[in-house]
This record gives sequence, structure tokens and C-alpha cells, in this order.
Amino acid sequence: MKKPLSRLGPLALVVAMALPGAAMAQSFLCTITESGGTNGWMPPSFLIEYSGDNATVTHGWVGGPSSVQTQIRGNDNRRRLNYVLGDVGGSGGQRATMAFRLVHTMGSGQLRVYIDPVEYRNSYSASGACARMS
Repeated sequence: MKKPLSRLGPLALVVAMALPGAAMAQSFLCTITESGGTNGWMPPSFLIEYSGDNATVTHGWVGGPSSVQTQIRGNDNRRRLNYVLGDVGGSGGQRATMAFRLVHTMGSGQLRVYIDPVEYRNSYSASGACARMS
């Protein structure tokens, strides 16, 4: 009885790897290196965790850390992550809805971040470098 069961281990692994979204998760810590003119609205770092067709993005913000799950767009080398954080409080008491767009170039380990405060005319951009954690 043990022999047939012992063969299920490798088979289960192969089946699990073939299922969508079952791929091993990848984590990257991205640190902003250039953020000219962002007036403190740019988080200093982003933790990006990829799993299947989705990513979880975590970053520090004025009121504490924010974590958002979003769908991955683009391809395996250039991944785009779009999400919105509502009712974000700034250091001067201002409130805004912030639309984020991250472009992570896997081959070069670069990150480009665009933030658009929806209720305001200005927008912010910055670039950084990403290091793989897992």
C-alpha cells in the first residue's frame, strides 16, 4: 500500500505546478533612489510580492503601511501594477485619492512609480532599484 502512495508525492507536485497561480511566489524590495519634486508624497520603498497573475504591493505611507493586491499587467520582463488608495491623509491635513502606477522592469531590477492625486492637478514620479528577496 505504501508504494502507490509514495508515487503520489511527485505527481502531486507536478499537478500543483501546472495549475494557474500555483507558481512560486517572488518578493522584491524596491527602494526609491530618485524622487525629485515629490514633496514627501512618495513612499521611500515598496515591497512587491508576485504570485500567479496577482501582486501584493506594500509600502509605508503618512498614516502607516498600506497593502494592496492588484492584477499584473504587461509581460514577464516589464510588469505594470495599477491601484488606487482612497482618502489618504497628507502631513498638512489634506486628504486625497491617490492613483498609483508602478512599472517593474525585471531584467534590470528597476522600478518607476507614478502617483496621481485624483482631486488635484499635480502628479509625482520617482525611480528606484529592486532586490529580489525570494
